[in-house]
Amino acid sequence: MNTPFDYLIIGAGAAGMGAAKALRSLDQDSSVAVLSADTYMISRPMLHLYLSHERDEHTLNFMPKGFLENNNVTWFHDCTISSVDPKKKTVAASDGRCFGYKKLLIASGASYCIPPIPGLREAENVYGFRDLIDAVKIDKAAEGAKKAVIIGAGLVGLDVAYALAPRGISVTVVEMADRPLALQFPKEAAGWYQRLFEKAGVRFALNAKVSGAVLDGKTVTSIETEDGTRYDCDFVVVAAGVRPNCGFLQGSGIAVERGIVVDDYLGTSDENIFAAGDAAGLSGTWEAATKQGVCAAHNMVNGKKTIYAEKETVKNAMNYYGLTGISLGMVEAPNNTYREIVKQDEKDYKRLLIRDNIVYGAILLGNITGMPVWQYAIQNGIDLSRTGKEIWDITLQDLKGL
Repeated sequence: MNTPFDYLIIGAGAAGMGAAKALRSLDQDSSVAVLSADTYMISRPMLHLYLSHERDEHTLNFMPKGFLENNNVTWFHDCTISSVDPKKKTVAASDGRCFGYKKLLIASGASYCIPPIPGLREAENVYGFRDLIDAVKIDKAAEGAKKAVIIGAGLVGLDVAYALAPRGISVTVVEMADRPLALQFPKEAAGWYQRLFEKAGVRFALNAKVSGAVLDGKTVTSIETEDGTRYDCDFVVVAAGVRPNCGFLQGSGIAVERGIVVDDYLGTSDENIFAAGDAAGLSGTWEAATKQGVCAAHNMVNGKKTIYAEKETVKNAMNYYGLTGISLGMVEAPNNTYREIVKQDEKDYKRLLIRDNIVYGAILLGNITGMPVWQYAIQNGIDLSRTGKEIWDITLQDLKGL
């Protein structure tokens, strides 16, 4: 077994590396090591650029050049975790290596799920899109392909469609909801992006539930929906759900439900083990995962003093075909006590969800310079009438002056 590390991190994504950076700034002398199954340290939000051939495995790196070496952080890549033993304070890898720790952060992320739809799981040309290895497989499948079906019209599905369409592939996106980006936008705002994708040649099958796949041996040749419609394809990408990577905790005694159970300090049921990001079933945005990693690092170094209680308001930020979009807070009003305030022209769209002069949700398309205003208003529950201004004239300085 290697000499125990003071701080050991499982996962080299946003939460893991956010923690590594924070640990080194908080404690310059202790040993820090990162374990991950990855060969390269990549930015997941930019992964689709690998499919579009705009970036490769090297230029997807999201950490500053020389960070590991300059900060004396040891990275064990190509290291798949098989088990954790809290009593011995060890982490075992599938290749037989064993690592000791004093404090452990589990930030192992999540993996895509293939739904139990007849024909999908046994097929060889059905892919998920979560890690670089997935992108490599899809990139190879796209060579010479004419048609592709993407199941799911969320951010991951649209990322794949955005990357594949310029490669001359006829892309059909099948989605159960009545619009793409249903978790990020109401129907009117989502329509702005739908029209841009359709103009680029992407076809949407909305309000459509996949019921099965037609196979030729182990190759899917078409996807069938419940209404009997078939969509021919050379390969399928499933972009409809993930599950936390925490199977290696089986038998460890660490409490796991949907993800690893954590308290307000991101601590687990073991006092020396913390968890953050998708592994803990928390917010899956890159920004939020990074903040969780930083919070966990503070508690690993200083004891449980820092509560992760930030109200997450950024649903997601995106830019497709030159249209930047931001979704903050509540997307759909749960009842008729909320009112919508919309302002739009040919280039920009803004929508606020308001109740009792307090903003609960904001959508910005095109000009997103107002994002800090509405993010601050949502986070702090500010009564906008106190500013004495018309809603669209309110500035961040107005809010902070209250």
